[in-house]
Amino acid sequence: RQAGIAIGAVVLLILFSLLLFSIWWRRLFRHYNVSAQIYGRICILANWAGIPLQYSQTPHEYIQSIAVAAPDEAPTLHRFEDIYVRELWASPDSTEHPLNTGEVRDLPALWQRLQPRLFLYAVKHPRVLMTLPNRTWKSLLRLRAKRRARRALEQDL
Repeated sequence: RQAGIAIGAVVLLILFSLLLFSIWWRRLFRHYNVSAQIYGRICILANWAGIPLQYSQTPHEYIQSIAVAAPDEAPTLHRFEDIYVRELWASPDSTEHPLNTGEVRDLPALWQRLQPRLFLYAVKHPRVLMTLPNRTWKSLLRLRAKRRARRALEQDL
């Protein structure tokens, strides 16, 4: 019976963690335009997958390094990179600007294609597989230590 309760508690903890992650993920970069939001999320996922952004890398160079690691997504990544770079540096009055060509409307569809695949790639990466359980365990140990300290303080009072 206690094993069932423990398993249920773990399942609830996992579901609650996923809910918090989902809220955090949706609110991340919310004050930026759509292309910057997507680029920021791509950078986070790539970093989790062991492809850190170097300060000297341009968006083109960074997307190229991600495309090498995820060749199936290379066309979608390059399409996004083209729209992102032109939105950043093309003159807003230019016919090349993605707002004027309507390409900005393609960004949500590109992200819907990329997001699950990049998440899966990041989760499968050995770095994530090694650090995630370790970080979770350390967080649980810190929480346990705080509870013990609080109980000891309450008993002393």
